[in-house]
Amino acid sequence: MKRNLLILLLVISGAALAKPADTRIRDAKHVALSQCLDENYRRVNPDITPEMMDDRSYLIERYALDNAGVYEKLQKFVARETRDGHKLTLSLKNPREHTNDVLANCMAFYESPRLDAFVRSLF
Repeated sequence: MKRNLLILLLVISGAALAKPADTRIRDAKHVALSQCLDENYRRVNPDITPEMMDDRSYLIERYALDNAGVYEKLQKFVARETRDGHKLTLSLKNPREHTNDVLANCMAFYESPRLDAFVRSLF
């Protein structure tokens, strides 16, 4: 009886710890947004080092994606799709400062059907 109860508790706790697919998709999209912002802010200002931008806010999510074997694929996709994220034909504020352009382009990428479709294909 105790053994069955223990097995039941382990099954329930394991199910509670597992993330639903929608949560994994959201986490992957957040990591993609973070990478887009980091890379393109560095393109706007080359004096910014990777250490200055890496706030570790999505470190656990990055580890989870890496453990699932999809982090490297996501990184390559984001790098390819957002390499011009610091460029915009009409600057939103100051033509010499493209930081608003980076945010606008990265948010457009974050909300895009192509990112959504790619992330869903990973899971």
